[in-house]
Amino acid sequence: KLASDTEETVGNIQDTVGSIQEAFNGLLDESRNFLDFLNNTVTPDYRNFADTAEGYRNDAENITDITSKIAEMAVEIENIIGEITQATLNIAESAQTTASNSAKVMTSVGAVAVIVDDVTNMSNEQETIADDLNNVVSNFTLK
Repeated sequence: KLASDTEETVGNIQDTVGSIQEAFNGLLDESRNFLDFLNNTVTPDYRNFADTAEGYRNDAENITDITSKIAEMAVEIENIIGEITQATLNIAESAQTTASNSAKVMTSVGAVAVIVDDVTNMSNEQETIADDLNNVVSNFTLK
């Protein structure tokens, strides 16, 4: 009986060792599959993710640069608009001054016209007086 028990125990040990070897081989196969999955799927996906992140970083830097340039342009446009506004105000003031001066000139021209009319009338009167004097003087003869 001892021999049959020993044989049974050895058989059980061999079965257990066989099961362990099968489990180890299964573990080894699954480990290889896992490594293949990491090498063929996860690593390329991670590289793509890293490349995409790098692209996003570059895009963000470009957008920051563009935004900065737009902000600078907005300040320049604001300054130009301020200068245009000031120039427009200066033109309006000049136009108002010119209109005011034109009105003064027209008033002065009107006054000069009245004076010229008065001078013309006086000149005509002086001519009439001179003619009358001439007629009176021509009646006198010198002896």
